[in-house]
Amino acid sequence: MGACRLVALALIAVGCRQIAGLDDPLPGDGTGSSGPFCYGEHLVQVCFSAEPSGDLQLMGNFSGASPPCNTNVTSGGDGFCVISGATIEVASGITVTATGAPPFVLVASDSITITGTLDASSHGGGTGSQMGAGADYAGCMTGSSPSNGGGGEGGSFAMLGGSGGTNGSGSPTTAGATIDAASLHGGCPGHASSGSEIRGGHGGGAIYMIATNTISVPGVVDASGAGGSGGDDPGTGGGGGGTGGMIGLEASTVNVGGFVFANGGGGGQGGGNGQSGKESLNGAVGAGGAGSGSGGDGGDGGADSNGGAGMNAGTGTGGGGGGGGGGSVGAILIFGTESGSGVISPAAS
Repeated sequence: MGACRLVALALIAVGCRQIAGLDDPLPGDGTGSSGPFCYGEHLVQVCFSAEPSGDLQLMGNFSGASPPCNTNVTSGGDGFCVISGATIEVASGITVTATGAPPFVLVASDSITITGTLDASSHGGGTGSQMGAGADYAGCMTGSSPSNGGGGEGGSFAMLGGSGGTNGSGSPTTAGATIDAASLHGGCPGHASSGSEIRGGHGGGAIYMIATNTISVPGVVDASGAGGSGGDDPGTGGGGGGTGGMIGLEASTVNVGGFVFANGGGGGQGGGNGQSGKESLNGAVGAGGAGSGSGGDGGDGGADSNGGAGMNAGTGTGGGGGGGGGGSVGAILIFGTESGSGVISPAAS
């Protein structure tokens, strides 16, 4: 069968016609040759008017526009950007970004392979920064508001975010309650600081992949949260880090030889010239802002290696402003037989 290629920048999906035998029911889906053709048995189920076909090479940025999202989807695609094919691949050396309001869903009637990078992480907290697909979920719980130069608390998702540091007076901020992963959504933002309202980091985005046979990740899938911004004046607190988002992998066999992570961003440093919190790189801890600022250091973001919660921020000294709390980990869900020796952070549930 001839291959179909999907080029995201063209925003056009080209369908391949089915040939004899490809209209037979998929194993376990209970549908006939007239459809619908349904995929997914857990968090997401998507049905199509025709069996997904074509060998798709993804590239560029997907921002929730339709097309190419939701082509031939008959149900289950509401609120998502759904891309489908027989096989789906992000090739070595290619970075595909998923941004915009809807979570990003890949459905393959055969297999999905991520040899390059699939990026639904968020970067920064201010205007013009990147927000991963479905980030800053509306159901997030907020904590206490900082005052008197205090730092903002980190966002909470699978675990609690870190509290914000004080400016030498008052009480540290406390993070909002954790939220569940019963539906597909992105992560939670960190809280802004007091004073000049230094922004917290955006939460990470949401990616869900469904394949009938295999999902293989020798490359990178990233849905981590952004670091909080550093203070800009003496007495100004740092912003809290955003949480990791959500990654779901559903197939008969799921092999992770590379990196799959949804970690929290570090909190921003308080005070003048405060350093912004860092973002996770290949599953490592996103460090809190520290260095040249006059205030307290930001808390580290949550990762599997440090227990998942956002570590508490430092306390400002000499009126320098409190550091922001780190954001907690998001959630990674794997449905199927798991193999491979890659890095998964947080640990899959």
